[in-house]
Amino acid sequence: MLYGGGKIPPKNLKQKKMITLKNKVKDWYVKEYPTDEMGKDIPNNLTFKDINEAPELVYGMLGNAYDSIIRERIFECISEINQKPYDVIYEAWLNG
Repeated sequence: MLYGGGKIPPKNLKQKKMITLKNKVKDWYVKEYPTDEMGKDIPNNLTFKDINEAPELVYGMLGNAYDSIIRERIFECISEINQKPYDVIYEAWLNG
């Protein structure tokens, strides 16, 4: 696991609640990026915690939503939740 426990305010004004590691990635993603059709392919039960604990497995966790832009957006959100630089989760993914 990288870090945890932080919260971030939603970037999109449509989202009213704080985002935590317990949130489901798909719920957040489709609200934050409504024009990205691939977001609907993110597994329903996948949480930020799942990815935070094993970032090297992110593409397997994302299933058919395997696009690198999706991964980057999710990593950016996790870095904000954890209040750590993006490089922390990125390096954990690279060095798995």
